[in-house]
Amino acid sequence: MLVLFPVLVLLVTPALMLALWRYRPNLAYQWLLAAAGALIAWVGVLFLRTTLPRSLDLALWPDFGLQYESPRIIADMYSWPFAVALATLVFAVVLTDLGHRTDLAWRLWAGALASGAVGILAVFAANPLTLALAWAFLDFLELFISLRQVQDQPSRQGVIINFATNLVGIFFVVWAGIVAASLGSRLEFNSIPPQVSIFLLIAVGLRLGIFPIYMPFKSPHLRRGLGSLLRLIPAATGLVLLARVAVFVQPSILTTVLMALTWLAAVYGGIFWVRAGEAIAGRPYWILTMTALAVGAALRGLPGAAIAYGTACLYGGGLMFFSFARKPAMKALFFIGMLGLLALPFSPSLAGGELFAAGFNPLAIAFLLPQALVLLGFARHAMHPGSELGRAERWVWVVYPLGLALLPLTHFAAGVWFAVPIAGQAGSPPWWPGVAAVLLAAGGGFLIKQQRQLPPNIISTAENVFSLDWLFRSGRWAFNFVAEVIFFLTRLLEGEGGMLWALLLLTLLVSLLTQVGAGG
Repeated sequence: MLVLFPVLVLLVTPALMLALWRYRPNLAYQWLLAAAGALIAWVGVLFLRTTLPRSLDLALWPDFGLQYESPRIIADMYSWPFAVALATLVFAVVLTDLGHRTDLAWRLWAGALASGAVGILAVFAANPLTLALAWAFLDFLELFISLRQVQDQPSRQGVIINFATNLVGIFFVVWAGIVAASLGSRLEFNSIPPQVSIFLLIAVGLRLGIFPIYMPFKSPHLRRGLGSLLRLIPAATGLVLLARVAVFVQPSILTTVLMALTWLAAVYGGIFWVRAGEAIAGRPYWILTMTALAVGAALRGLPGAAIAYGTACLYGGGLMFFSFARKPAMKALFFIGMLGLLALPFSPSLAGGELFAAGFNPLAIAFLLPQALVLLGFARHAMHPGSELGRAERWVWVVYPLGLALLPLTHFAAGVWFAVPIAGQAGSPPWWPGVAAVLLAAGGGFLIKQQRQLPPNIISTAENVFSLDWLFRSGRWAFNFVAEVIFFLTRLLEGEGGMLWALLLLTLLVSLLTQVGAGG
């Protein structure tokens, strides 16, 4: 029951907030209740470190001959780091959201808590059935919140496309279970057949926008807090699956092809992350690049590196996207956050260095370029002055930076001081990839200062090609064309000569089939 405690707290708190609002509609009370619930859930997830591994059956369902296990959750060395990251993000959202003095709403805090609860439940999923159910619930919750937050038509279309792509990812998870059943085994995440692992990788790649590269939902209009949380939670639920699958991945031609596509996605995202005018505009590119690094680690069979890059994506992204008002003294938080991204000794992302050094692989070494772009973009956006909190009370200037400081400090605490050892990881990861990435980032910063950049036409062409907007436009055009043809035929057959047209079409069809049969 202890493993389910944080989820229950995050689900019960919004219900209490709704009840409190009906009897005492005071925003201050709502924030205190949301902060208390987030704090209790955060402490509960941290406490799980002392009892790992711990599992719980959510229900005992009949088999029905489908070879699926009943819904079950587990907190272990793979899921606990991501659960801590999600609990920290939820707590940080509630604390930092006070800075939005003109746009405070208790429903958004309740939505953040509920989204975090479903996200942690998906992270703790012990089998495909539990994960598919959590993904589906999370997708519908994200769809509901996003459609209420965005009003322009292009952004709403992006929300729908993102939702549809996520459903395809769920289909691949279900298909993996069917393939495992055909092999005579039940699919559990602690024992994944190599023939099935590739379907799970494709499922994660689809949900993260890597296979293929697509950016269907880039609207910056969503709030920094809840909007960023809704982008990071789905990434976390896919990243934990990468860490589990990495143990069972076997090298093949297909994994090499996927590795090349992943590198392409990482470079594409890294370039536009550096070029973004502000951090919130580069949010989708940050997620794409960091998750691509985690996918590359999983394709090489490195769960520790996948966890390192996955958690760095969550903590670093939360620090960058939750912050909008900055004082000079707060620059130290971004410095600590950047240290968490360096694959250097005493850094929580040190295990990420295995991606480049676990056996000589030129394609893996090429991932140093997107790693350097991540660091360069983070440093560039961290130096932006940001906005001001205006006439906020002094206690807000205490709570707001506390929420930001929670992210890098928890990153180091969970990734270094209380890190969970990964089974099968022998020796200390190499440190030279971190040094190489820092040098490459420094070189890129020097070139930017010298105003040496890629030509704008190359940049715009790359964005149009790799964002796959042309593919979605072609799909919409084809759909509209087919709709027009069907509408024309319907009007034609419903007219006065509809019967004659139907007989003519039937005669032509019979004649065509007769000629084809005679020719055969």
